Amino acid sequence: GGDRSVSLAYEAGGTFAINGARPVGNAVNLSGTESDVFVLEVTYGDADLAAAGLANGAGLILYWRDPVGGTFKNSVLGNQPPGGRPFFGSTYAQYLAAHGGTFTLGDYGNDPTTNTVWAVLNHNSVFAVAPVPEATSLGCGLAAFAALALRSRRRAE
Repeated sequence: GGDRSVSLAYEAGGTFAINGARPVGNAVNLSGTESDVFVLEVTYGDADLAAAGLANGAGLILYWRDPVGGTFKNSVLGNQPPGGRPFFGSTYAQYLAAHGGTFTLGDYGNDPTTNTVWAVLNHNSVFAVAPVPEATSLGCGLAAFAALALRSRRRAE
């Protein structure tokens, strides 16, 4: 959509949590892309993994900080329209080759062998890399919330 002045600034990592986990490396604040579709590919180092308490990069994705509430969510949920296809376990270049050189808004992936995560986006934000919550811990959290809701309901009766 024309010439753009794009800005990228780093924010300190490790001072916040994403789904209870430390981010891998620093968060980045990206602005100036307007509503253009772009690919954001982030690389991380082994030292970043170790600082986050992770043995490898399997299960990492790119998150964005939702300005409503300030919580981090899967980066493709900030797109207009939000969402995308299922996760791709490959580099962005491998994904492009498998899709005839075209990309789709909302697609995202990770390649732990090259220490990269990527997403096809159309919004500016603060972005960070972190693991997807494990299904068991997510299920435990939902079960605890349901128990609290049931307990609160019983008190009200």
